[in-house]
Amino acid sequence: MRPTCFSTLGCDELEWPAIAALARKYDIREVELRALGGQLDLPASLSQKYGQPEAFARQVRADLLRIPVLDTSLSLAFHDEVSRNAFLEFIPWAEALGGTWLRVFDGGTFSSLIADATLNSAEATLGWWRELRRENKWASDIIVETHDSLCSSQSVERLQSRLSYPVAILWDTWHTWFKAGEGPKETWNRIRPWVRHIHYKDGWRDPILDFPYRYGIPGQGEFPLEELKTAISPNSYRGLFCLEWERRWHPYLPPLEQALQEIFAHTI
Repeated sequence: MRPTCFSTLGCDELEWPAIAALARKYDIREVELRALGGQLDLPASLSQKYGQPEAFARQVRADLLRIPVLDTSLSLAFHDEVSRNAFLEFIPWAEALGGTWLRVFDGGTFSSLIADATLNSAEATLGWWRELRRENKWASDIIVETHDSLCSSQSVERLQSRLSYPVAILWDTWHTWFKAGEGPKETWNRIRPWVRHIHYKDGWRDPILDFPYRYGIPGQGEFPLEELKTAISPNSYRGLFCLEWERRWHPYLPPLEQALQEIFAHTI
Protein backbone atom coordinates (compact mmCIF):
# COMPACT_ATOMS: atom_id res chain seq x y z
CA MET A 1 0.00 0.00 0.00
CA ARG A 2 1.58 3.22 -1.15
CA PRO A 3 1.61 6.29 1.08
CA THR A 4 -0.13 9.46 -0.04
CA CYS A 5 1.88 11.48 2.48
CA PHE A 6 5.01 11.13 4.58
CA SER A 7 6.18 12.68 7.83
CA THR A 8 9.49 14.54 7.94
CA LEU A 9 10.27 12.60 11.11
CA GLY A 10 11.83 10.18 8.64
CA CYS A 11 14.09 12.80 7.04
CA ASP A 12 14.54 15.31 9.84
CA GLU A 13 18.00 16.29 8.60
CA LEU A 14 16.67 17.66 5.30
CA GLU A 15 15.77 21.26 4.50
CA TRP A 16 12.53 22.04 2.67
CA PRO A 17 13.94 22.04 -0.92
CA ALA A 18 15.26 18.48 -0.46
CA ILE A 19 12.00 17.37 1.20
CA ALA A 20 10.00 18.80 -1.69
CA ALA A 21 12.23 17.09 -4.24
CA LEU A 22 11.85 13.74 -2.47
CA ALA A 23 8.06 14.09 -2.40
CA ARG A 24 7.86 14.99 -6.09
CA LYS A 25 10.15 12.08 -7.03
CA TYR A 26 7.55 9.66 -5.68
CA ASP A 27 4.54 11.71 -6.81
CA ILE A 28 3.58 12.41 -3.19
CA ARG A 29 1.84 15.78 -2.90
CA GLU A 30 1.28 15.98 0.85
CA VAL A 31 3.96 16.32 3.51
CA GLU A 32 3.38 16.21 7.27
CA LEU A 33 5.87 18.60 8.85
CA ARG A 34 7.45 17.37 12.09
CA ALA A 35 11.10 18.38 11.75
CA LEU A 36 13.14 20.56 9.45
CA GLY A 37 16.90 20.83 9.02
CA GLY A 38 17.58 18.79 12.14
CA GLN A 39 15.29 20.88 14.33
CA LEU A 40 12.02 19.86 15.99
CA ASP A 41 11.11 23.44 16.95
CA LEU A 42 9.34 24.18 13.68
CA PRO A 43 8.31 27.81 14.35
CA ALA A 44 11.90 28.71 15.26
CA SER A 45 13.36 26.82 12.31
CA LEU A 46 10.88 28.26 9.80
CA SER A 47 11.35 31.78 11.15
CA GLN A 48 15.11 31.49 10.85
CA LYS A 49 14.93 30.25 7.26
CA TYR A 50 11.93 32.11 5.82
CA GLY A 51 11.33 35.08 8.09
CA GLN A 52 7.57 35.39 7.66
CA PRO A 53 4.92 32.65 7.40
CA GLU A 54 3.68 33.97 4.05
CA ALA A 55 7.14 33.47 2.52
CA PHE A 56 7.17 29.80 3.46
CA ALA A 57 3.59 29.32 2.29
CA ARG A 58 4.51 30.79 -1.11
CA GLN A 59 7.39 28.34 -1.40
CA VAL A 60 5.18 25.37 -0.58
CA ARG A 61 2.66 26.47 -3.21
CA ALA A 62 5.44 27.01 -5.76
CA ASP A 63 6.54 23.42 -5.15
CA LEU A 64 2.96 22.27 -5.87
CA LEU A 65 2.79 20.59 -2.47
CA ARG A 66 0.52 20.83 0.53
CA ILE A 67 1.20 20.56 4.25
CA PRO A 68 -1.94 19.06 5.81
CA VAL A 69 -0.53 18.64 9.32
CA LEU A 70 1.94 20.60 11.46
CA ASP A 71 3.14 18.47 14.37
CA THR A 72 3.22 20.23 17.71
CA SER A 73 4.30 18.71 21.02
CA LEU A 74 1.32 19.87 23.07
CA SER A 75 -0.21 17.19 25.29
CA LEU A 76 -3.87 17.31 26.23
CA ALA A 77 -3.09 15.61 29.53
CA PHE A 78 0.11 17.35 30.62
CA HIS A 79 0.44 21.02 29.77
CA ASP A 80 1.28 24.38 31.28
CA GLU A 81 1.48 27.99 30.15
CA VAL A 82 4.89 27.42 28.56
CA SER A 83 3.75 24.48 26.44
CA ARG A 84 0.52 26.26 25.46
CA ASN A 85 2.47 29.31 24.33
CA ALA A 86 4.85 27.09 22.37
CA PHE A 87 1.83 25.53 20.68
CA LEU A 88 0.40 28.93 19.75
CA GLU A 89 3.60 29.82 17.91
CA PHE A 90 2.50 27.37 15.22
CA ILE A 91 -0.68 29.31 14.45
CA PRO A 92 0.72 32.00 12.07
CA TRP A 93 2.44 29.30 10.01
CA ALA A 94 -0.63 27.09 9.91
CA GLU A 95 -2.90 29.97 8.91
CA ALA A 96 -0.53 31.14 6.17
CA LEU A 97 -0.71 27.62 4.71
CA GLY A 98 -4.47 28.05 4.42
CA GLY A 99 -5.36 26.37 7.69
CA THR A 100 -3.87 23.02 8.68
CA TRP A 101 -4.37 20.35 11.28
CA LEU A 102 -2.26 20.96 14.36
CA ARG A 103 -1.19 17.59 15.73
CA VAL A 104 -1.29 17.30 19.53
CA PHE A 105 -0.65 14.27 21.70
CA ASP A 106 -3.30 12.71 23.88
CA GLY A 107 -0.77 12.38 26.73
CA GLY A 108 -1.26 10.40 29.90
CA THR A 109 -0.39 6.73 30.14
CA PHE A 110 -1.94 3.81 28.35
CA SER A 111 -4.63 1.72 29.99
CA SER A 112 -7.60 -0.10 28.56
CA LEU A 113 -9.75 2.90 29.50
CA ILE A 114 -8.59 6.49 29.77
CA ALA A 115 -8.24 7.66 33.39
CA ASP A 116 -10.70 10.23 34.74
CA ALA A 117 -7.93 12.73 35.55
CA THR A 118 -6.54 12.46 32.01
CA LEU A 119 -10.00 12.80 30.54
CA ASN A 120 -10.73 15.92 32.60
CA SER A 121 -7.45 17.51 31.56
CA ALA A 122 -8.04 16.74 27.89
CA GLU A 123 -11.53 18.20 28.04
CA ALA A 124 -10.22 21.38 29.69
CA THR A 125 -7.42 21.82 27.15
CA LEU A 126 -9.80 21.37 24.23
CA GLY A 127 -12.17 23.88 25.81
CA TRP A 128 -9.33 26.41 26.11
CA TRP A 129 -8.37 25.89 22.48
CA ARG A 130 -11.87 26.04 21.07
CA GLU A 131 -12.67 29.31 22.78
CA LEU A 132 -9.42 30.83 21.53
CA ARG A 133 -9.99 29.54 18.01
CA ARG A 134 -13.51 30.92 17.91
CA GLU A 135 -12.39 34.35 19.15
CA ASN A 136 -9.64 34.58 16.52
CA LYS A 137 -11.58 32.94 13.69
CA TRP A 138 -8.67 30.62 12.91
CA ALA A 139 -9.10 28.09 10.10
CA SER A 140 -6.59 25.67 11.63
CA ASP A 141 -7.71 23.15 14.22
CA ILE A 142 -6.41 20.49 16.57
CA ILE A 143 -6.12 16.84 15.62
CA VAL A 144 -5.34 14.38 18.43
CA GLU A 145 -2.97 11.47 17.89
CA THR A 146 -3.72 8.06 19.39
CA HIS A 147 -0.37 7.77 21.11
CA ASP A 148 -0.87 7.00 24.81
CA SER A 149 -4.13 7.38 26.76
CA LEU A 150 -6.28 7.17 23.60
CA CYS A 151 -4.78 3.97 22.19
CA SER A 152 -7.94 1.98 22.87
CA SER A 153 -10.99 2.75 20.77
CA GLN A 154 -13.11 2.71 23.93
CA SER A 155 -11.02 5.58 25.31
CA VAL A 156 -11.53 7.59 22.12
CA GLU A 157 -15.28 7.02 22.37
CA ARG A 158 -15.27 8.12 26.00
CA LEU A 159 -13.48 11.39 25.20
CA GLN A 160 -15.82 12.16 22.31
CA SER A 161 -18.87 11.56 24.51
CA ARG A 162 -17.66 14.28 26.88
CA LEU A 163 -17.28 16.97 24.21
CA SER A 164 -19.93 19.33 22.85
CA TYR A 165 -18.71 18.45 19.36
CA PRO A 166 -16.13 15.84 18.29
CA VAL A 167 -12.41 16.39 18.01
CA ALA A 168 -10.56 15.12 14.93
CA ILE A 169 -8.43 12.02 15.41
CA LEU A 170 -5.04 11.18 13.93
CA TRP A 171 -5.08 7.42 14.05
CA ASP A 172 -1.64 5.96 14.69
CA THR A 173 -2.46 2.42 13.62
CA TRP A 174 0.68 0.90 15.14
CA HIS A 175 -0.07 2.18 18.65
CA THR A 176 -3.67 0.96 18.78
CA TRP A 177 -2.49 -2.45 17.56
CA PHE A 178 0.66 -2.77 19.67
CA LYS A 179 -0.50 -1.14 22.92
CA ALA A 180 -4.22 -1.91 22.97
CA GLY A 181 -4.03 -5.21 21.09
CA GLU A 182 -6.80 -4.13 18.72
CA GLY A 183 -6.89 -5.24 15.11
CA PRO A 184 -7.17 -2.40 12.57
CA LYS A 185 -10.68 -3.46 11.54
CA GLU A 186 -11.94 -3.37 15.13
CA THR A 187 -10.43 0.05 15.80
CA TRP A 188 -11.61 1.50 12.49
CA ASN A 189 -15.19 0.34 12.99
CA ARG A 190 -15.35 2.21 16.31
CA ILE A 191 -13.44 5.44 15.61
CA ARG A 192 -13.94 5.96 11.88
CA PRO A 193 -16.37 8.93 12.21
CA TRP A 194 -13.57 11.02 13.71
CA VAL A 195 -10.47 9.89 11.80
CA ARG A 196 -9.07 12.58 9.51
CA HIS A 197 -5.45 11.41 9.10
CA ILE A 198 -3.73 8.03 9.42
CA HIS A 199 -0.17 7.09 10.36
CA TYR A 200 1.07 3.67 9.35
CA LYS A 201 4.30 1.74 9.91
CA ASP A 202 5.38 -1.84 10.42
CA GLY A 203 7.73 -3.79 12.62
CA TRP A 204 8.15 -6.58 15.12
CA ARG A 205 7.54 -7.09 18.81
CA ASP A 206 11.27 -7.65 19.36
CA PRO A 207 12.73 -5.13 21.84
CA ILE A 208 15.55 -2.93 20.59
CA LEU A 209 17.47 -0.26 22.50
CA ASP A 210 14.96 1.38 24.87
CA PHE A 211 11.89 0.37 22.86
CA PRO A 212 9.72 -2.75 23.26
CA TYR A 213 9.47 -3.11 19.48
CA ARG A 214 11.51 -2.77 16.31
CA TYR A 215 10.37 -0.98 13.16
CA GLY A 216 10.94 -2.03 9.56
CA ILE A 217 9.72 -1.68 5.98
CA PRO A 218 5.90 -1.74 5.75
CA GLY A 219 4.73 -5.13 4.57
CA GLN A 220 7.69 -7.01 6.01
CA GLY A 221 6.78 -7.00 9.72
CA GLU A 222 4.04 -8.31 11.98
CA PHE A 223 1.57 -5.45 11.67
CA PRO A 224 -1.62 -6.58 9.83
CA LEU A 225 -1.24 -4.17 6.94
CA GLU A 226 -3.64 -6.03 4.64
CA GLU A 227 -6.36 -5.88 7.28
CA LEU A 228 -5.79 -2.13 7.56
CA LYS A 229 -5.90 -1.73 3.79
CA THR A 230 -9.20 -3.59 3.56
CA ALA A 231 -10.73 -1.69 6.48
CA ILE A 232 -9.96 1.75 5.08
CA SER A 233 -10.89 1.06 1.49
CA PRO A 234 -11.43 4.17 -0.67
CA ASN A 235 -15.16 3.86 -0.20
CA SER A 236 -14.86 4.42 3.54
CA TYR A 237 -11.82 6.65 4.00
CA ARG A 238 -10.80 9.62 1.89
CA GLY A 239 -8.10 11.14 4.07
CA LEU A 240 -4.35 10.72 3.83
CA PHE A 241 -2.37 7.55 4.42
CA CYS A 242 0.86 8.87 5.93
CA LEU A 243 4.09 6.90 6.24
CA GLU A 244 5.54 7.76 9.64
CA TRP A 245 9.12 6.55 9.19
CA GLU A 246 10.50 7.26 12.67
CA ARG A 247 14.18 7.43 11.80
CA ARG A 248 14.64 10.43 14.11
CA TRP A 249 13.89 8.19 17.12
CA HIS A 250 15.09 4.90 15.58
CA PRO A 251 18.42 5.61 13.84
CA TYR A 252 18.90 1.94 12.90
CA LEU A 253 16.28 2.50 10.20
CA PRO A 254 17.58 3.19 6.68
CA PRO A 255 16.96 6.61 5.09
CA LEU A 256 13.39 7.49 4.18
CA GLU A 257 14.15 7.38 0.46
CA GLN A 258 15.29 3.76 0.75
CA ALA A 259 12.02 2.89 2.50
CA LEU A 260 10.02 4.63 -0.24
CA GLN A 261 11.99 2.79 -2.93
CA GLU A 262 11.15 -0.57 -1.37
CA ILE A 263 7.49 0.28 -0.81
CA PHE A 264 6.96 1.52 -4.37
CA ALA A 265 8.88 -1.42 -5.83
CA HIS A 266 6.59 -3.96 -4.17
CA THR A 267 3.17 -2.32 -4.53
CA ILE A 268 1.00 -1.66 -7.53
